[in-house]
Amino acid sequence: SNARDADILFEAPGGGVFRFEIINTRKENKPFREGFGLRSMRERIESAGGQLDILAYEDRFIVRGTLSMVKKGEVEA
Repeated sequence: SNARDADILFEAPGGGVFRFEIINTRKENKPFREGFGLRSMRERIESAGGQLDILAYEDRFIVRGTLSMVKKGEVEA
C-alpha cells in the first residue's frame, strides 16, 4: 500500500495464542494479488502451525494472523 499510516494490534489473550492485525487504508481499489512478501509470511506462519488471513476491501487492507504460544507436545497450563 502507499499509505503512510497503519493501525497495528498485538495481543496474547490468556497466553495460549498470539494474535496480530495490521490495517492500512487503500487509496485505489485495484485487484489484489498476494506477492512474494505476503506469500513468504503465510508460509512461515503456517509452517509454525499458525494461520494468516489477508483481506482487501474497497477502503482498507488487512493482514491478520494467529500463532500458538504453546510448543508441540507441551501441555498448556
